Amino acid sequence: GKDSILWKSSNLGSSYTSLHNFGNGNKVWRFEIARSNPSVLYVCATNGVYKTMDAGATWGKLTLPVSWLYYNSDLAVNPLNENEVYLCMASGAAANKVFRSINGGSSWTNITGTILNNKKVAFLQLQGGTRSGVYAITNSRPSKVYYKDTTMSDWTDFSTGLPESLQARVGALLFYRDSK
Repeated sequence: GKDSILWKSSNLGSSYTSLHNFGNGNKVWRFEIARSNPSVLYVCATNGVYKTMDAGATWGKLTLPVSWLYYNSDLAVNPLNENEVYLCMASGAAANKVFRSINGGSSWTNITGTILNNKKVAFLQLQGGTRSGVYAITNSRPSKVYYKDTTMSDWTDFSTGLPESLQARVGALLFYRDSK
């Protein structure tokens, strides 16, 4: 996105067309395209979280469980299920940092737990699979990485062995293989 417009390219970036304008004074912050169904997109904008199920022809604003704070927010969609969505807000209240929806954003469950309480979680990375593993990365110095899946009651610190100077200030992408 640029400013209030989400752009689309169908020729590997040679040219772009406007997919949707979210309105004056609004900015597209982050977006996620569902790998399991590319017609489903989620967008973090300055005034809320939006979803389309028809490749951008129509958009709806999702109802969130807490007041929306877009700065350093992120979305992640399960690569195997477009209805499983995770949302984080680094600027959210102490115990309102990470949320999960299993119905495409119709309802949300707070999965912040005690470990992430007061942490500035700004990035999410989902690991495909049946246990819905998700990594939460903080926007602090040094950045910390936490992990949780549906079999766990709380997050675990996954930062051991990472450089002490790690700063995930512009995004984070974890590479994992062989279910590790």
